[in-house]
Amino acid sequence: MASAFGLIYSQVGASHINKGRIMEPMETEETTRRGGWVAKKRLLIVIPAAAVIAIAGSVGLWAALKHSNGSGATPALPSSMTSSAKIPLYFPKHLSEFHLVAGSAALEQPTLANFTLQSTNGAQLIIIEQSRPPIMEEVTKTREFNTSIGHAYLANLNGRTAGFIVTSKTLIIINKVGSIDDQRLVDLMNSMTSVN
Repeated sequence: MASAFGLIYSQVGASHINKGRIMEPMETEETTRRGGWVAKKRLLIVIPAAAVIAIAGSVGLWAALKHSNGSGATPALPSSMTSSAKIPLYFPKHLSEFHLVAGSAALEQPTLANFTLQSTNGAQLIIIEQSRPPIMEEVTKTREFNTSIGHAYLANLNGRTAGFIVTSKTLIIINKVGSIDDQRLVDLMNSMTSVN
């Protein structure tokens, strides 16, 4: 029986036996110092890990907002299209109610691209970007203004209002199909930015 008691005591270690029950180890100065060090080591691991998780979450949220339709920047044209083009291509920076129609972006020639944007009400904007011709064909302009990328105007084209932006190397023509008021077209034209 004494050997069994010794075995239990050696397995328990610093615990002590009181009235037949095994009690928790008594706290000593040495165990307090070790426990404090373990707690500090845990904090040294937990705090940086929490910071990394918070940073990763923030970056993910930023990326999601940046690439979503709405108030943030919008995904632009496919990179295969922008890298093959021989002219500067442009895409709206902010599309509050428009989205790029899947499969509509095409590079017909190295100097001719087109894509379609669709609004939430189903109306569309067909955008053609081509090399700027040396002589511009005259159209009846109904409104003229400047954008950050070049001179712009609205004109009557085949009985409908169309938007034109003339940059140093590119002519952008925006045709409306459906109900889109002129001010929404102007706002979109003002948000055009280079994508290549």
